[in-house]
Amino acid sequence: AIATGLAFKGHWEANRRVGIFEVVDVNGKRWMKSYDSHGKQLSSKAAAGETLSPALQCERCEAKFHECFNHNHACRRHRGAWASVPGETHSEEIGFWRCCGAKRRSDRGC
Repeated sequence: AIATGLAFKGHWEANRRVGIFEVVDVNGKRWMKSYDSHGKQLSSKAAAGETLSPALQCERCEAKFHECFNHNHACRRHRGAWASVPGETHSEEIGFWRCCGAKRRSDRGC
């Protein structure tokens, strides 16, 4: 699953979607999509069957996800602490994440 609430299930090669994928959109609608060997989408059509529940929002990282695709390592939150820059007491936003060095407090987790 990705932060927007889309979930993809299928075969990946060299970080490209290849072949037939089942995709669930943020509203729970299911799609069947096909991709060529270069990852280019060839077709997309609504899948037959029931619609799944809409995506939920993570309380930790605020990303959207589908419970049926959730797992213990799905949350992309920062594992380290936010470090404010010394002397910059007027803003909580000036600093960096100790785990990855990201400089915006709102940056997605590592």
